[in-house]
Amino acid sequence: MKRKTQLSRSKAAKIKSMLVARDITQQSIAEYLDISPAAVSGAINGHFNSRRTREYVAQLLNVDYHKLWGKSA
Repeated sequence: MKRKTQLSRSKAAKIKSMLVARDITQQSIAEYLDISPAAVSGAINGHFNSRRTREYVAQLLNVDYHKLWGKSA
């Protein structure tokens, strides 16, 4: 995973709340992708630029990847 600048806290919080509203945990994402929960958290918070993790989160939330993460993601 490449390091990336941190997402705004409000954007990360919004993504987390969208996951909670759908009863999706970071743990369940981690288990499905066979990665650590810390890696999922890092991708959501913008500490790591994991395209695979972010694509899966966008798919789960039924939101366009670029709309969710931004055009530069």
